[in-house]
Formats: sequence, C-alpha cells, structure tokens
Amino acid sequence: MAAFNVNLETLEVFKEVRSLITTSRNRKAFVQSALHKVYCDKEVQGKYNVLVVNLQKIPQWTNGKPEGWKAYEDFTYDEIIFGIYVFESGEFHYYGRNGKGSPKNLAFQGKIAECSPEGKKPKTIKFILPDEAKFHTVIPGDTLWALAELYKGHNIRPEEASVHVSTWTVVGRIEEMNAGKIKESNTIFPGDKLQVRM
Repeated sequence: MAAFNVNLETLEVFKEVRSLITTSRNRKAFVQSALHKVYCDKEVQGKYNVLVVNLQKIPQWTNGKPEGWKAYEDFTYDEIIFGIYVFESGEFHYYGRNGKGSPKNLAFQGKIAECSPEGKKPKTIKFILPDEAKFHTVIPGDTLWALAELYKGHNIRPEEASVHVSTWTVVGRIEEMNAGKIKESNTIFPGDKLQVRM
C-alpha cells in the first residue's frame, strides 16, 4: 500500500520517529508523538503540512497524491502500517469505520482550509500552502530569473493553466509581489526574504 513512484527526501526526524515505535505506550501516543516530532522539525514547521494516518483505513488523496511532497515514510506500530506525509497542499479523504478519524488512526497539523464535521464519512481535510512556503530567502548566487524558473509552476493563474507562461512574466509577478523590496529591476541580495508564490 505504501509503494509510491516519487522521489522524496528522507527527513532526519524520521529516525526519531522510529524510536517512538519502541517507547510509545499505545497507538494513540505513537500517532500523536510522531505528528509532534515531524511538525516541530525546523525543516518542516510553518513550511509544510503533516499528516499521520493508519494506511489500513483506506486513506485517499484527491488527484491521487498531495501537491508539493517534501517527504513520505511509513512505519509499523503494533502490526499496523502508518504513513507520514510531509507536503504543501492537497485534499485528503479518510474512510475509517466511523469516519471520525480517531486520534489513534489519524492526526494532522498545518494550514487547513476546510475539515468536514465530526462523524461525517468520509472525513475530508483540505490542506493549503502554509504562508511561510510562499517565501524564499535569497542566498549568494540566486537571481530573479533563476527564482522565476524554480517557482514558475506556482505562479500560474487558473485561467492560464493551458497556455505557456514565460519566465519573464513570472519575473514580473515576483517583482509585483515584492514591491518596495526589489529597488532596481532584477537586483536581489543575499538575506532578502522574497515572496515567490502567489
């Protein structure tokens, strides 16, 4: 169930989660502790959403997967396989027995736009891009053109989905989002924190 054909990072914090398998007093404690450990990691907090779920409860993503995957790992606790997803956005559906998503099977943290009421089956959670993920701190060697290329897919308006959007258009959008920060056209400096996503 946990075989995915995507190239994801393995976060260092996942080693700490593995240790929870032997130290957690019960399934609920494992799920909650795993969520806390991963979400509070400095690489994750504020930049990504985190979901811990019992994979045997038939979890499903709209469109088959979340957007902007950072990392995924599965863990077996008490013969139950749990998936830990670290991602930017997506809509998730949980089909547990009662649809509630009990704390021993499901835990999540991040920026949530919508969450279905308790008891509604399936439980649907819509995660959106955390605010911090919209920004990039300039490092030596960064150029506005390179940032526009890197974040081009995140700066396309819905009505432009079927047309080619040039890098120059994205450069202009990044300049607009950072009016006042970019004084001279195309000039950025290390340490500048720029909004690079709409």
